[in-house]
Amino acid sequence: MIRETRSALAFGRLDRHLAPYYAADLAAGRITREAAQALLCETFAFVHWTNTAAITIGGTLADGTDATSDVTHIILDAARAVRIPNASIFARFHKDSPSAYLDACARLITAGGGMPAMMNDEVSVKQLAALGVTGGEAYDHCFTGCAHLYLEGRQAAWTE
Repeated sequence: MIRETRSALAFGRLDRHLAPYYAADLAAGRITREAAQALLCETFAFVHWTNTAAITIGGTLADGTDATSDVTHIILDAARAVRIPNASIFARFHKDSPSAYLDACARLITAGGGMPAMMNDEVSVKQLAALGVTGGEAYDHCFTGCAHLYLEGRQAAWTE
C-alpha cells in the first residue's frame, strides 16, 4: 500500500494481497468469512473518515487465468454494506470472468455510488503494451484516482 501526500491510499490489488492470509487464517480456524467481512467494513469506514482510497480487484493473472477469489467477493460485500463514497473500487474483468463475480459487481453498482468501475483487462494490457510494458508486469496492473492505470510498486500513485 502506498500512502500519498494528499491523504490518499492506493491499496493496489487488495484481493490478491489479502487472499493468502485469509486462506491460511480460514484453514487454521482463526477467522470466518463473516469476521473477515467485518474487518474490511471497519477498514472501509476508517478510510471514509480519514482518506480517499483506490482498490483494485479481480482480473487475470499473468498466465491468463482468472484472479478472483473469495476475498474478491468479501471486498464487494463489505463495500456494499458500508457504501463508502471515498473509495474508488476498480473491478478488472475479462472474457472469462465468473458470472458470480460480475453479478456481485452489478449488485454493488445498483446499490448506488457508481462503484465498482468496470475495467477491461484486455484493453488495459494493450494500453500498457503500447507503453512497452509486457508480460506478467502488464497483468499486474491496478488503478488509482479516477481511473489512472498504474503499475503497483513500480511507480508512485497519482503522479501521472
